[in-house]
Amino acid sequence: ERVKEIEAHAAALRQQAASLRKLSTELHQRTIAADLGALLKKPDEEVNLLHAALMIARHDNPDVDVNTYRRLMDRMAEELRDDPAIKKGGREAVQRISDFLFRENGFHGSHYDYENNANSYLNEVLENREGLPITLSVVFLELASQLKVKGVAGIGLPYRFMVGWRSNEDDNWSLIDVFDGGKWLTVEQAVESLAEGIDASQLDPTQLIAATKKMIIERMIRNLISQSQGDE
Repeated sequence: ERVKEIEAHAAALRQQAASLRKLSTELHQRTIAADLGALLKKPDEEVNLLHAALMIARHDNPDVDVNTYRRLMDRMAEELRDDPAIKKGGREAVQRISDFLFRENGFHGSHYDYENNANSYLNEVLENREGLPITLSVVFLELASQLKVKGVAGIGLPYRFMVGWRSNEDDNWSLIDVFDGGKWLTVEQAVESLAEGIDASQLDPTQLIAATKKMIIERMIRNLISQSQGDE
């Protein structure tokens, strides 16, 4: 009889602990969601893209230390800061960032495990060097921003996010497919490589716009929601 009482008490404690863990998780996620909501209400120039992307990762994993990964990005930028190509600027600087990420440090698109949520979490992308087009783009954009490389922006094409570069606002965008090792593409080539059903003429190169930081964050959130719904 005594053993049964102890077992019942232990089961009740386990259930209580599970309920507390669930409550703690819900409170944490509500806090992060509120912080992200407040961030998305700010003017775009006040949004820190890297910090926001890491907050998305922290929403699902409270152990993510945002500052650890911000320091990691700082160190990566520091490696390139005195590079001659970076100092020269222009397309050479953009190519140098691409070489640094994809050839020297092994960042690559997740071609075989695309739906894995880890590819959407920037901390895991920085650790595993594998990710989705948009998370790899965030890494690229953050380096360009820290190194003050001009003319670089995110470009949200159908089915794939890319990095764009142009020497001035009157030029058409040249695209960098970060999911394919930093391959340079024209808009027409990008459309052809993505899907047969997309008409290149509908994507006028002169009409492509740079994605704002808030647009990038919103797309990252939509990707995760879509993936979670697919798992149900």
